[in-house]
Amino acid sequence: MPKTRPYRVNESIVLAVPRPPHLVQARPRLTLTSNRSVVTEVWASAGAGKTTLLSLWAQDVLASGETVAWVGLTPGDGPRPSLSSLVRESVRRGALHTLDEGKPDAGSASAVTELNAHADTGAIDIVSHAGEPLTLIFDDLHQIKSHTDSAWLLSLIQEKQPSVRIILAGRYPPSTLAKRSLMPDSVEYRSRDLAFTREEAREFFTVRSGALDEVELDAACTRTGGWAAALALLAGWMRGAESPQRLPRNFSGDHRAIADYLVSEVLDQLSAGDREFLLTTSVVDSVTLPFAVFLTGHDDAGDILDQLENHTSLVSHRDDGESVYTYHPTLLSYLRAELRRRDFGGFTRSVSAASQWYRRHGRADLALELCLRSDHTGDLLEALNDAGVPLVFDGQAELVVRALGALDRARLHSTTTHVLNALVSAPYFPDQVRVDHHLAAAAPTIETAPIAVRLIFATLAVLRAQTPDVATAKQALERVEADVPSDEDAEGVAGGLAYDAVLFSRLARAVCFEADADFEGALGVLHDAVESSRFSSHPWLHLILLEAASTVAARQGRWPESSSLHEEMATLSSAEGQPTNLVEAHVQFAVSAREFERLDSDHLEAQLDDLIAALPFDLAPGVMIPARALRFLHQLDAHEHPRTTIDDLDRLLRAHAHSHPNTLALCSFRYVAAMLHLHDRHQAKLAVDLVTDELGDASLESALAVAQYNSSAGRQSKVEGTLEEALGSSRQIWNGTTPVYGWILLADWAELSGRTTRADSLIVKALEIAELMQTRRPFVAEEQRGVRLLEARVGRLGSHDDFARSITDAAALLAPPSQPRSPDAAYFTPKEREILRELPRHQSVSEIAAKQQLSPNTIKTHMRSIYQKLGVSGRADAVEQAEAHGLL
Repeated sequence: MPKTRPYRVNESIVLAVPRPPHLVQARPRLTLTSNRSVVTEVWASAGAGKTTLLSLWAQDVLASGETVAWVGLTPGDGPRPSLSSLVRESVRRGALHTLDEGKPDAGSASAVTELNAHADTGAIDIVSHAGEPLTLIFDDLHQIKSHTDSAWLLSLIQEKQPSVRIILAGRYPPSTLAKRSLMPDSVEYRSRDLAFTREEAREFFTVRSGALDEVELDAACTRTGGWAAALALLAGWMRGAESPQRLPRNFSGDHRAIADYLVSEVLDQLSAGDREFLLTTSVVDSVTLPFAVFLTGHDDAGDILDQLENHTSLVSHRDDGESVYTYHPTLLSYLRAELRRRDFGGFTRSVSAASQWYRRHGRADLALELCLRSDHTGDLLEALNDAGVPLVFDGQAELVVRALGALDRARLHSTTTHVLNALVSAPYFPDQVRVDHHLAAAAPTIETAPIAVRLIFATLAVLRAQTPDVATAKQALERVEADVPSDEDAEGVAGGLAYDAVLFSRLARAVCFEADADFEGALGVLHDAVESSRFSSHPWLHLILLEAASTVAARQGRWPESSSLHEEMATLSSAEGQPTNLVEAHVQFAVSAREFERLDSDHLEAQLDDLIAALPFDLAPGVMIPARALRFLHQLDAHEHPRTTIDDLDRLLRAHAHSHPNTLALCSFRYVAAMLHLHDRHQAKLAVDLVTDELGDASLESALAVAQYNSSAGRQSKVEGTLEEALGSSRQIWNGTTPVYGWILLADWAELSGRTTRADSLIVKALEIAELMQTRRPFVAEEQRGVRLLEARVGRLGSHDDFARSITDAAALLAPPSQPRSPDAAYFTPKEREILRELPRHQSVSEIAAKQQLSPNTIKTHMRSIYQKLGVSGRADAVEQAEAHGLL
């Protein structure tokens, strides 16, 4: 390809294609269209990479043998030839592919004079080029000053010949080109199109400064917005840094190199009034037209914003009901820093005004974010006093916690903020000392607080009260409830907040009913609250009432009702991806729990891992603890590191079972079974004691745990009758799947002892409940004990056949028969391992019993358990399998 060097007519004009930078990055998505009938337009901000892109396109065209004519208009005050004469000269020089050394020296007045002397107003004649293909590139067209040149350019576009391709570029289109209806079709690239994508930025840094890890790459893209100039400056800084793979913490629009670039290339081109407008509005992330008028006092704010968008391309807008304007992140960070430096009083006034606007328009969350970002604690305290409670009820506790932390560091407190400090951890209270401290701090002045805050305080006092103190706390609650305004008296936000506080107080009412052993009353008050909260605008409030009602229903053994309430939680709408607040976290956990029970998800582990990593543990214990437990149960069912997994589950339950009895109930059967299999009987007994202590001796979970433990000691015949009686009674049931586990266990015992007819009837009972609840999980627990029982009976289970097939099909996907799991020595109890080693010696059951000092029936029970875990039906097969897997 012939080499050219720029021909500069004067300081304002450049002809011929400029050379691309040394380390230029090709971006295939930004291609020059092959359709010559359209006009290609590139309008983007300074530093967006326009000229580099144009030069790459030009080099590609030149490589194909086509003529390229380039006209670049740069800033300057010198005499400027007419655009028509520049195009004529550029076309001539493009055809020669060389420089005419006989032309006047660059910048001389005679050069301009000579070019103007050959000016021709006939646009078609200038670019006809004998009908040969020609690409004509105009760069920096925003520099056009002459009306004559603008009119001539429009004429050139309108009369364009088929052989001519035209490319227009600049920071913004000249006003003449606004007559779009007179122009042919065009392909347009704007600043957002030229911005580097994440993958393009990854390649950019890899070549220039070194590869970045994912976190650093995300930070670089966020800080620069993909702006080429900022990326280049950042890469240059990093090349000389001690850690070139890590971003400088202070790199933003206020970094000296970027600030200088912004000032010289963008802000200096604006009027003083426009710069002041940008500074004042930069305290917020986006503005609507009314918001901009409110902040600046300019009634023509819309015209100013439109002009800034057209002339800088670092301001953009979207229409979603009303025009919303945003600034490029690099420009925004510079403006904020500059406003604080130049006029801190103006900065605080703008922040206060914006905060008031947000609160007045129902966006207290944005007001808090603004005050936090700006370290404006005065407005922060006022915003929390006004809207902290609704934000918590909305599920935005994380934002409220950050705001409370900022106030705490500034030593600013109020009665409301003390109550909020306790409310954000309800209803689980992971840090009980801190909660009690703030409730005590709020107590002396609580009578002067708004009625909603007083009611929430009284509710929290009941939830934190020990059993003997519930009566006293109940009296205090009743006194506050008497002061709550009626619907006729309630007005505006205060009335609405009082109504929501009343719904929240139903949690305390339920505790009081339960303290009096009135479980029907507790469930009734929660049902009413759930129904009312469906019409509330606060989703977190609705969710915790659903959860409380589900728990109380389970305590009464009304597990279908409890399951239905959990199902409702899973069907509430939620954003996809990682949850960002408590509401999304609660809903996503409910969805994961439903998929866990139904065996519906192939990605459950990843879903739970994302959920666990999304929010701080102490902020969302009601989600994080059951999510971790569910993760451990999934690992146990998959036989992944069983000993480590059960130890982790044991620690979790011992630490949190008292505050999370539902989680203990969910885990109880597999928890006790795994402790029996993987630890000694002493530790298994401790697990059984935890279940009975926390869930109560009268619960079905406790009866099942005791039956598991006693069966392992050889007392199965007595245990069966006791367990069947418990399953058929109206015992308290914490988790609806517990009866399914119980019937499966009884069916398995019957099957192992040869009572197949009894096993048939017992497995049907398990299926009836499981189908009602749509739970398949109990059948795959413990090496798919229930699945094996179903596989031998599918086809003769009557109306339950379809559901049974859905279980076996799902189980086959979890553990394909062609890839059976290998038995693990750790999965056998110590006693089972001893008996397993006796089997190859051809001893009778009585001989083994005498040697082990156990009854023959106990030995038979252990042998059945061994056969089950090895997936065999007799001693010879058991020995063969044990030897094959290195267990003997």
